[in-house]
Amino acid sequence: MKDDLLSLKFDGKELATRSLPIYELATSLIAIQRIVHKAALFSEGKLDKGVHLPTRRREELALQVSTHKKGSDLWGLAPYLTDPAIGPIVQGLVVAGLVALGAYVGRKIGDTKEIPQNQILIVNIFPEMRQLADRVGNIGGVDRIELLGPGVTTGHGLVIDAKTQEYVRELEYKLVPGSKTTISGVVTRLLPQSFRLDIEDAPGHYIRVAMDEKLFEKVRRLPVLMEREVRFEGIPLYKFGDTTGGVNEFRADRVILPRARSK
Repeated sequence: MKDDLLSLKFDGKELATRSLPIYELATSLIAIQRIVHKAALFSEGKLDKGVHLPTRRREELALQVSTHKKGSDLWGLAPYLTDPAIGPIVQGLVVAGLVALGAYVGRKIGDTKEIPQNQILIVNIFPEMRQLADRVGNIGGVDRIELLGPGVTTGHGLVIDAKTQEYVRELEYKLVPGSKTTISGVVTRLLPQSFRLDIEDAPGHYIRVAMDEKLFEKVRRLPVLMEREVRFEGIPLYKFGDTTGGVNEFRADRVILPRARSK
């Protein structure tokens, strides 16, 4: 519908005479809401740090069902709050979420040499993308789902179908590179045969750092290496299906050592 912020259209023969079961519909709507939340965290640079939105912020970004068209089982969503200042913000986040979903629908993940600027968001919404894709061919009789953003008409939205579902399932647990960055943590384990080591960058979260032999030997010869905090520069690797939102592995090309303090 033209006044809705986002619409979900569920297509299937059985849906011509009845609507989706509650579980199928609720799972889809919750996935959409979580994508909006993650888009907000991404815009604030907090998505890969395991940060959650505070209660007030979640209320500001909440969506509600605004319209329902029977026969085609099309559900329209709009902001929960009526504050006119919030609408454009939520709309921007919805669009950002749809762009990230488009990487899955277009089956373009990892196909380009340039890493997209929203790579972290793409990887982090994998669980929600999987939930949406799993509605296809399930008990609701859904053959495909069409997602319609602001101003987009039926037939021109993002379509999730059986091919999308297969593609998403194949991605699970695969690693995808992010943009060059730095990480730091305490060294907890050395793996000299493969020129790798493990660091703990947050309580209970470990990253396996790979590097070439020359860099590994440089790091290994550092005085008091174990339990020492070390900073690396390189390429982070994110794993589809991981719920921590952080880096799983890291390809280091440089170690950054703290400057010696002047006496």
